[in-house]
Amino acid sequence: MFDLNARVSHERPRGLMAEPAIVGGVSGRWIEIRGQERRGVMLYIHGGAFVIGSVRSHRTLVARLAQASGLRAFSIGYRLAPEHPFPAAVEDALAAYRGLLADGHAPEQIAICGDSAGGSIALALLHAIGEEGLPMAGAAAVMSPVTDLTLQSPSLLGNEKKDPLIPRRWALRGVADYVAGADVTQPRLSPIFGDFAGCCPVLFQVGDEEMLRDDSVRMAQVMRQQGVDVTLNVWPDVPHVWHLMSRWIPEADAGIAELGGFLRSKIEG
Repeated sequence: MFDLNARVSHERPRGLMAEPAIVGGVSGRWIEIRGQERRGVMLYIHGGAFVIGSVRSHRTLVARLAQASGLRAFSIGYRLAPEHPFPAAVEDALAAYRGLLADGHAPEQIAICGDSAGGSIALALLHAIGEEGLPMAGAAAVMSPVTDLTLQSPSLLGNEKKDPLIPRRWALRGVADYVAGADVTQPRLSPIFGDFAGCCPVLFQVGDEEMLRDDSVRMAQVMRQQGVDVTLNVWPDVPHVWHLMSRWIPEADAGIAELGGFLRSKIEG
């Protein structure tokens, strides 16, 4: 249903190219728009509360972000809960990153991006890269990420009645399916508890009225305290991952343009 809704509601970009591939043993698709420049590559991790979403549901967003940044995107079809709870998704993301390195992509020309639950996995991946001593990516950008699965962010309750998109009860069910009884203070589950010394520059985008607003605000503060180059942009009057509505609302196009500009400034062609 989620994929079908995306197919109906998202305007397919002209020239969209989506090539099935396996990188590091993880299936996904290389996504770009025909004729765009190639400055490097992007590892994209889709959202969906850890239980839904796919390469198909996010291909329009990924294609527009690839075009805006000039980066060819590998969007991964990571394993979903409840059939595959933590740490499956993070393991898949780490395997795909290792695969990009093994395929000859220079780390400084790799960007890591994700939205919502995918943003959580992207940040967990950054922690895992450092923890495992792998070469660090060149940049990362996350949209409305989940960062604290202990659920301590004030906006989870403070913005519950303002958030137009996420039903709190449904989101908590997805989190429970993903966690499956694991210790939620592990940095690969809750990145806010991680060590990010030596991490690449990171851009956060989040809406002011989202329940997840403070997950970004608090995470950005933690990373800055650890010496990371962090940009936090809190957008007014936009819903959760508003970028999915590109070509429908100007804020979505502006958000993608900002992401693309940030990645261009950090990933050298």
